Amino acid sequence: MRQGILRVAITATIVALALMAVPLAVAVRQLYYSNESGELERAALRAAAVVDLTDATGASLHVPDIESDIALAAYDRFGRRVSGNGPVSSAEAARSAQDDSVVQADVSGSVVVYVPIDSGSETVGAVRAAGPVGGVWAKIAVTWAAMLGLGIIAVAVAVAIARRLARRLATPLVALAASAQTLGDGDFSVRTTASGVREIDQTAEALNNTAIRLGTMVERERRFSANASHQLRTPLTALRLRLENAAAEPGGLTAEVVAEALESADALERTIEELLRLARDGDGPRHVRDPQPIDAVIQDAERRWSPQLATTGRAMRIRIDPDLPLVDCSTSAIEQILDVLLDNALKHGQGPVEVLVRDSGTALALAVRDSGDGVRPDEDVFARGFSGNGGHGIGLALARELAESQDGRLLLTRASPSTEFTLLLPTYLEAT
Repeated sequence: MRQGILRVAITATIVALALMAVPLAVAVRQLYYSNESGELERAALRAAAVVDLTDATGASLHVPDIESDIALAAYDRFGRRVSGNGPVSSAEAARSAQDDSVVQADVSGSVVVYVPIDSGSETVGAVRAAGPVGGVWAKIAVTWAAMLGLGIIAVAVAVAIARRLARRLATPLVALAASAQTLGDGDFSVRTTASGVREIDQTAEALNNTAIRLGTMVERERRFSANASHQLRTPLTALRLRLENAAAEPGGLTAEVVAEALESADALERTIEELLRLARDGDGPRHVRDPQPIDAVIQDAERRWSPQLATTGRAMRIRIDPDLPLVDCSTSAIEQILDVLLDNALKHGQGPVEVLVRDSGTALALAVRDSGDGVRPDEDVFARGFSGNGGHGIGLALARELAESQDGRLLLTRASPSTEFTLLLPTYLEAT
């Protein structure tokens, strides 16, 4: 690119100089010839003023203060030399005398001017003034050399400016190419800086936006994979164990067991759809509206989690206030959040698990409480990767994302001595 800019700059400068220099050189030549002719004409006029050709024999030519390189000669009206230094006869001198006009000519390396000589009321001859053409060409050559020098300086300045411009354009383009290569290698955090060139900056901004969009898409895909792995592992394991146990017993695969398995499969399908929707929509507006009472969701969660808590000797207590408003949320999203909270209470809590549902006035409040050791003040339980048992998990982080995707909020309303999480859900009346 740099070489290309240099070639274009040099070519454009040379063409521009040629277009100006050729007519200017011709004008310089004409100017010097015109100046020389004017000087010769003035010398001839001064000579004509002192020449007397009334005598047929002529008179000697004496012209004071005439430059030494100018040759003067006087001719009668028939073109015959009367005095001075010049050819014996001259047709141009005769024509100047007869036409009473100034005649210019180039003769054998000289610039020649003929001026008529007036004597009273008639023209009696002409004065010839000649100067060497070499002097004129010497002045022309000096001027042309100066023009050539200026042209060389102009080309050098153009090259210097072109190099600077090429450096200014090439540097951000090289950086832009490197950023594009880095982006192609999978680093979506790459960002380009402004160069001051509007077109390059527009391209850089487009590349930055592309990197942001690709990074967001990849992050959503990664979150979906992690969320799906986290949310599907437990129900899939439970479904598999139930089917294996039923298959191991004679007559175990009853219609009731198959129905429960199909219901579990439907729940898994809803889970996948909800996670896909969350990964697709990100933090965008919610598209699923499913106004419904909360009772069915709580009862279904009790059916699924009571047996698991019972195996550890713990109880599940449900308390739902009467006359609750409808919630304007996705059923699957509420189920996923509840599963995370109950799973968290099962793994990290102690004592009975309480699920409390009440109308808070501006939202429906769903609280999950246990009697564990609580959470330390320095622990961020909603951080992705945090787990209260010292490991790593994404459950509470995912639950908060799901709540926010439904225009709700998930809060840690009590950290100790026991733990309480509260899910605030928008109601249907509020949404409309």
